[in-house]
Amino acid sequence: MSVQVRSLIALILAGTVSVLMCAPASIGIAKANGAFSVDQAGVYGNSTLFEGTAVETGKVVSELHLQSGTEVILAAGSRGKVYRDRVVLEKGASQLKAVGKYGVDALGLHVTPLGSSSTIQVALNQPNRVQVSALTGSVQVANSQGVLVATLTSGRALDLDPQAAGGAAASHLTGCLQKKNDKYILTDETTNVTVELQGAGLKDEVGNHIEITGATIPGAMPAKGTSQVISVGNLNRLGKGCSSKAGAAAAAAAGAGGAAAAGISATTVAVVAGVGATAAAVGGLAAAGTFSAAKTPASAQ
Repeated sequence: MSVQVRSLIALILAGTVSVLMCAPASIGIAKANGAFSVDQAGVYGNSTLFEGTAVETGKVVSELHLQSGTEVILAAGSRGKVYRDRVVLEKGASQLKAVGKYGVDALGLHVTPLGSSSTIQVALNQPNRVQVSALTGSVQVANSQGVLVATLTSGRALDLDPQAAGGAAASHLTGCLQKKNDKYILTDETTNVTVELQGAGLKDEVGNHIEITGATIPGAMPAKGTSQVISVGNLNRLGKGCSSKAGAAAAAAAGAGGAAAAGISATTVAVVAGVGATAAAVGGLAAAGTFSAAKTPASAQ
């Protein structure tokens, strides 16, 4: 074999290796019992997923199986971009059984499971509203700045509405005021988020059921076990003591009035770090079979 031929072969092999090294690595596979689109191209049965792949379903559910072991289901009529550490939901609804810290992003909110046994349902049912359900295990939700805005235990769901003012929006929380290590602590009844409170009148309300509105103090170091420090602008006592039925009744009766006084929608039960929250039906989409897929075709297995 001549020197010229050997050199040509070596160049071809080097070019092939270079192309293979530059090719994007697969992160998983999408499967469906029918047609769907990947990066706006129509496919049927299955398709390889890469970092940032856009998947849009039509009339059938699509199952995303990632190499990490995470499983994501996109309901019919849904669209999302898939990454190694998250799926960004742009339309419709998704269900997630994650491995590790894999999460779902929607409207600037980041939803992640707490523990390997957690199953999350995230849906964009209304404009500017994200519905999050903890079907199993626990789930946490953070805003775009990474501030915790909700923690859901199994069997709970919230409609979350990012406020136009973002993190500068007034916070509105309800719960039992406690004092720990000379800090005033409150856990919101709707979002299950614990915050530190600062302001006048707190000393006299320790142990009572209260409702507050206030603003997050930028850069303040929150007490251990809390997510942020809130300067209280308005405080209402809803009930003497925290365990009395009268306190719970007062909270229900005063909720709409207190919210209106603070300039917050009467349908909004809580606002934390610029995100409004109201209770929602748990797993309605799952119960309706929205995420049920027919048998995966043999060509996709």
